[in-house]
Amino acid sequence: MLRLPVIPPCIRTNVRILCGSCNRTFRSQTRFEKHKTNKLKGKPVCFQKRNRGKCNGLILQSYKHECFKQYCAFCLQNREAGHYCYMCPLANELTKAITCYLYFMTLKRHKTLLTESSTVHIHNLVCLQHFCKVCEKEPDIYVDCVRCGRRRHAFWDDPMGDLLTYLCKERSWCKKVIAIAHNAKGFDAHFILGKSHSSKMDSKINSE
Repeated sequence: MLRLPVIPPCIRTNVRILCGSCNRTFRSQTRFEKHKTNKLKGKPVCFQKRNRGKCNGLILQSYKHECFKQYCAFCLQNREAGHYCYMCPLANELTKAITCYLYFMTLKRHKTLLTESSTVHIHNLVCLQHFCKVCEKEPDIYVDCVRCGRRRHAFWDDPMGDLLTYLCKERSWCKKVIAIAHNAKGFDAHFILGKSHSSKMDSKINSE
């Protein structure tokens, strides 16, 4: 379905009208008048968007302007022309809370026969390591932590069940537990959800 703009585009002319307030030029008298009356976040566009006389660059109130540099929406910095970014930097939002980080890896038997026409993946081992703020800089995983205790574990009798039991155990010193897997979104998390559902555990999916 083709969606047409609510306001039709202004007709361009060969003239350039300079606004003395925002230092921007406009191709027609209609455009010049609209930028004075149209509002952005409750204020006229003329007040919100201005051009710097030195570099003719657009100045926005949302970030600090630097002449002859462009603002990169990915790395949130002013960069030279030709700069390329593909990923946003991670914000360190977890340092305020007392957090336990767990990293686990699952080993499984592939294509285990379920019925005559279907197969299933069966987990036979889960390896887990964790750390907290006290032991995060300790390189030797075999050194126990004075706060979070033993930092390495392996589950093989009931790998997914034992993993869920360990994740949900009470930790009086900890306010948040974050479990990270190599391919949680595409593979491992499906088995955790399946086990929690079959065990009738109270769980929900957070899409954030």
